[in-house]
Amino acid sequence: MRRLTAGAIGLALLAPMSPAHPVAAAPAQPTAGAAWETCRVTLSGVSVKVRRSERTRTIVDGTGGKRAQLSLWVRNDSPCGFVQIFTTTAWVGANGLSDGRTRRQGSYATPIGTYTMTEAFGIKPDPGTGLPYHQVVEGDWWVQDNNSQHYNSLRNESQGGFKRTTDGINGSERLIDYGKQYAHSVVINFNRAPDRRVPMRGSGIFLHVNSGKGATAGCVSIGKPKLRLLMSYLQVRDRITIVR
Repeated sequence: MRRLTAGAIGLALLAPMSPAHPVAAAPAQPTAGAAWETCRVTLSGVSVKVRRSERTRTIVDGTGGKRAQLSLWVRNDSPCGFVQIFTTTAWVGANGLSDGRTRRQGSYATPIGTYTMTEAFGIKPDPGTGLPYHQVVEGDWWVQDNNSQHYNSLRNESQGGFKRTTDGINGSERLIDYGKQYAHSVVINFNRAPDRRVPMRGSGIFLHVNSGKGATAGCVSIGKPKLRLLMSYLQVRDRITIVR
């Protein structure tokens, strides 16, 4: 989703927050545990169903307005056990959170719901994530053209198939323009495969680096060190839950 300018959101700064638990280094290659089961568990006060194949669950709990608490939970060796790796302050949309089932493109709200995370990208090299990672090159866009079959996906301008503009309701994002936010970014599969894709529902919802300028246009942002750590734990079957 196109980022807000400083004039649109003000210059509120993200305050650093100490983790509630010691931060441990993630294994280089995440693996499934033989004892894991599908369970309903409470993580950061939020009841969630976690499938047997999931290694982590990221919880984003809105605290009012443009802020939230983001917590990363990782499985241990028991069937339904989780360990909290860290919790940190996060920024969400300038208009807070909204129901992902009814959200509209351009609303500047972060969609509530549970979503898969199956790919990542960034202007910087792969930080060591278990997700497929694309390092951004010149000409890469995130397509937000509602009339394109490539809506809500990463595509290079050399491939065509979308309106190459950043303006208007069908304007897309030229990824190289967001050097700080998109140093590293995890794609949240809101309104895209493997789930349903609806034009005008919204696109380009990511978990990315905080720009230092406060709220986002609908994404979730945190500090770069925490994002790199989170990415080191992720695998393609993992999910993020956004609540308020």
